[in-house]
Amino acid sequence: LGLNVRAQSVHSRTTLKSLLLEGKMCRYAFTRHGEAAHNVIIAKARQLGEDQLLLRGRSMLDPELTEDGRTQASKLAQSLNKDEFSLIITSPLTRALQTTQILLAESLNAKVVVTSLSTENGIPVEGDDVAGKPCQRGPSLEFIKMHYPHFDVSSLEDRANWTGSIKEGFFHPLSVSERVPHFRSWLRNLPSDQRILVVGHSGFYTKFLGGAKMANCEIVFRDDI
Repeated sequence: LGLNVRAQSVHSRTTLKSLLLEGKMCRYAFTRHGEAAHNVIIAKARQLGEDQLLLRGRSMLDPELTEDGRTQASKLAQSLNKDEFSLIITSPLTRALQTTQILLAESLNAKVVVTSLSTENGIPVEGDDVAGKPCQRGPSLEFIKMHYPHFDVSSLEDRANWTGSIKEGFFHPLSVSERVPHFRSWLRNLPSDQRILVVGHSGFYTKFLGGAKMANCEIVFRDDI
């Protein structure tokens, strides 16, 4: 899959920048959203072995970034140059949208396209305990339009791409495994002169990129996908 450079925002800025320089030749960059509220609860539940706490974390509908998550996104933004990317692609889940918003506000000057092709499993999937849970579902199209008016959400207009309800959350009706080839093909067919940053999720990236689970605001560069 070509050059793969991993960098975490928790590193010192000097170290992060040196790693980012190695990725300058790459067309694609992928980052995971900042820490979200359910991440904290789920991590604590696993540490303590408390099933009820785990269920509580997974039952949070479309969780937002924590203050630490916002700080992580801000540190990542500080490491990027204003014109480094011409296009940002984000999932419709609030934690990804908020991360993207911080990157735009503090650093990047790029067009933003929202696509549900790279969101998490919003439907139950065998072997994936968190698939279909509220934490893997997002807000309505109307909510996204209201709070992120400059983001291109045209792909979500089709109910085949973003379905659900206000009470139970919205999701893509296909599983991650089913969507991965479609997302890969879509990315490859974007104009070749665009340098692209994808803001997404660890579960999707594990299937799409392979390798270890990505940390919050870690960034991975690829010259081919």
